[in-house]
Amino acid sequence: ERCVGGPGDRKVIRFGTRIANVGNQDLELGAPSEDGEFWHFDECHSHFHFEAYASYRLFNEETQELLDIGSKNGFCVLDTAVYSSELAPDGCRGYNCEDQGISVGCQDTYGPGLQCQWIDVTGVEDGTYSIIVTTNPDREIPEINYENNSARVMVELEGETVRVVR
Repeated sequence: ERCVGGPGDRKVIRFGTRIANVGNQDLELGAPSEDGEFWHFDECHSHFHFEAYASYRLFNEETQELLDIGSKNGFCVLDTAVYSSELAPDGCRGYNCEDQGISVGCQDTYGPGLQCQWIDVTGVEDGTYSIIVTTNPDREIPEINYENNSARVMVELEGETVRVVR
């Protein structure tokens, strides 16, 4: 799935993400299909991926260089939990793998144990970096506000050790 930069043993930073719908209407993606605008059928896993889901990038804090070394395809964009009970007082609608989407006030969660839920840092020099996760990175899905689509965590790489700085 192009989650690593090459063959053999790799050094990766695993992390979890949650993408919340804080807008005023549901994100309705529907059933995955070949003729869907953002869907891609993965022959390797025999299932569809939602291509416009997120980008995972690494920013070198010392050189101010953005390393575009990661991406994330959504496998099943769905309601996994209530993000805001104020926005979703009656809970989530219940989007699932057959009818994909995220209800207003709900979130889709990708845990660190999932496939491709990492950034490949093989060959990246020791130093201070920011992991930047951006949902809907190409702004292909209309939103009220794109300014809240990114999250950033600063880490320090030293040998085989990764330490969260802030």
